[in-house]
Amino acid sequence: MTRNKCLDVLRGVAVLMVIVHHYAGPHSSLLHIGGIGVDLFFVLSGFLISGLLFSELERGGRIVLSRFFIRRGLKIYHAFYFFFFATMPLIWRFSGQRMLGEALFLQSYAPHIWQHTWSLSVEEMF
Repeated sequence: MTRNKCLDVLRGVAVLMVIVHHYAGPHSSLLHIGGIGVDLFFVLSGFLISGLLFSELERGGRIVLSRFFIRRGLKIYHAFYFFFFATMPLIWRFSGQRMLGEALFLQSYAPHIWQHTWSLSVEEMF
């Protein structure tokens, strides 16, 4: 699957929509734009991920899930775990259960520390 720059622009627009939502005042008419941005980002992510899987199926006649997960991990995990360990001096006071919830992408099911990592958890689940 070749990179589609138009989809990159749409993902950027989705991120900007979420940022606008977070910086809009409490009575702003822009508050709903963040949810639309999140939905758009997840739809695009699903489209791109399924495109990778279908490309592999066309090339090799099957999907090797271990290879897929390794590629996804190389894309996401190093940045997340760098963030996790870099902020360790700030989060050491939280319980081990909260830290484990973050480290294992269980933010939707277990106590966690940061509110903004929930989207990674959702991506990992689906």
